[in-house]
Amino acid sequence: MYHMKKPPFYKFTYLISISCIAILNLGVTLAQSFDWPTNTPENAGMNPQYIDAAIDQIESGQFGNTRSLIIIKDGQLITEKYFGNSGEKRPVYSVTKSVGSALLGIAQFNGAQIDLNDSIMEYLPQYSNIPNIQQANSIKLHNLLSQRHGYQWDEWSTSFGNPNNPMFRMIRTSDWYKFAVSAAITEAPDQNFTYSTGHSSLMSPILNNRTDRDVYEFAVTELFQPLGITDTHWELVDGGASQGQGITNFPFGLEPLGYGLWLKPIDMAKIGELYRLNGMWQNNRLISEDWINQSVQKYSDAQ
Repeated sequence: MYHMKKPPFYKFTYLISISCIAILNLGVTLAQSFDWPTNTPENAGMNPQYIDAAIDQIESGQFGNTRSLIIIKDGQLITEKYFGNSGEKRPVYSVTKSVGSALLGIAQFNGAQIDLNDSIMEYLPQYSNIPNIQQANSIKLHNLLSQRHGYQWDEWSTSFGNPNNPMFRMIRTSDWYKFAVSAAITEAPDQNFTYSTGHSSLMSPILNNRTDRDVYEFAVTELFQPLGITDTHWELVDGGASQGQGITNFPFGLEPLGYGLWLKPIDMAKIGELYRLNGMWQNNRLISEDWINQSVQKYSDAQ
């Protein structure tokens, strides 16, 4: 992820869940077994000719380097097709932000003191001596998750390998989270959308402070394991780089919930299904329905 511009389709407005039916382009402990029930396009009320046409167009390169096409309808697997790969895990870049939101929602449902209307600084007492503390106190957790926080941050105009990019500077500090929370605040919260991987990564110390648990361990135990997701990884890599070529050592051992997660496409579909089912999975509730509802609201018209 570092040293590159994120593809344009990673634009989120609020806690975006992976709730689409079709997912394109896109280990640790024992997990609950889960196999998708299957169905044919015809029985699911879909025209197979359209699916075949989409596969032909992908194979001809009309949609760039698309790696997979997965269609889930009403909880049933209709199509699972891979292009030039076998469906192995890959970095999902900013989809990590959506997983981070889900983890906070799970923590809240499990009893952690997490209130979207609280100031983010109530969750980050270790940074109470930052120069902009008075302004930061006015930023609510809701503002952080909706990326309407008021921080000055531009990671789109230059590549991640450019020293002018705040992500370039952040990952070269000893404390990425302090770098983000200490950034200049140039407007009041909830005024404008400002995309920031750095500030989304603040979900990591927030989750750690309110659960006293490691980010990755919490993700595995509370989300991946219940969904039957067993093959995961956390590493920041350049676009196209292989596992083992990036950053795996994170400040304070906290994996950044802004980016860096690796998942299989079929496992991404499970997270989408969890949101489609309003936080329920195999008759067990993982996230409150209210958290799900707030997660899929539109808060900004960012371009």
